[in-house]
Amino acid sequence: MTDILDRIAEAIFLTMLYEIIRQNKIDISKRPIDIIQQEDKIIITAEIPVIFQVKPENVKVTYSNGVLEIIIEKPIIQEAKRLVINAPDTAYVGDKIKIFVRYEDGEVAKNVEIKVVKGNNIITLTTNEEGEASFVPLEEGIYIYTSSIPLSKSTLTTVIKKEAKIFRAEVPLSIKETSTVYITPKTEGEYKVEVYLGDKLITTTKGKGTAMLTLPSGNYKVVVVSEKEIRGMQIEMPFKETPWFVEISDISNILQIIIAFVLLLLLLLGARFYLKWRQEKARKTLEETAREIKPEETKLE
Repeated sequence: MTDILDRIAEAIFLTMLYEIIRQNKIDISKRPIDIIQQEDKIIITAEIPVIFQVKPENVKVTYSNGVLEIIIEKPIIQEAKRLVINAPDTAYVGDKIKIFVRYEDGEVAKNVEIKVVKGNNIITLTTNEEGEASFVPLEEGIYIYTSSIPLSKSTLTTVIKKEAKIFRAEVPLSIKETSTVYITPKTEGEYKVEVYLGDKLITTTKGKGTAMLTLPSGNYKVVVVSEKEIRGMQIEMPFKETPWFVEISDISNILQIIIAFVLLLLLLLGARFYLKWRQEKARKTLEETAREIKPEETKLE
């Protein structure tokens, strides 16, 4: 009986050793094997390193001609396909960011959940049938893309503020004595007024509607700066006797003034010709009446 147990133990040991060395190149020659003999069975235990998961269906035991053979089949584990997220490197606050998601083999990643992380904020996206998804960033910063599916590489987008377009308009202003000046830029929203004496900035102010400044005598340059289009500027400086103002209008306003002036001129000319025609007609009527009356007076005499 001892010989049989020794042969069983040797078979188990050699089989395990061969299998582990072949697949994982690990030496377990010093690992113990326990054999427990009971009345109705023999229990053989051996320590196996946790190299791969062993399930009952992966173990095959055969006994033939006094040789016990144990084969442990290593299950084939398919690695999950990795995702590739294509996203812009940089973008502006308020602009739509569109990402395209696929697998490493080129397959489109449909209905895949993508999380966009910025600090403590998380935006959850789901790709459509074309593997696309989009969002609009509302803050500056770095937006990192993650998923429950492993990524082939890390992907992020740096979001920055868009530089605002600046509009400028300027007009010269000559003041003979200290006066209060009212400046009304024709623009929307807030603007900034800068007043220069030569190249030197004298004063500046921000506001909406009409700005009021008090300036001493001198030759100035008034500059209005705004993020909205400036269609014109009105500068008004009231005096005791009569107000004086300078107005810079856009082309459309100038055209309207010219057209109105031409129409008025045509109206005046038409009225003049009409009056002249009426006078001429009245003169002719009087002359004809006079000629008719004169022969009658001669006959009476």
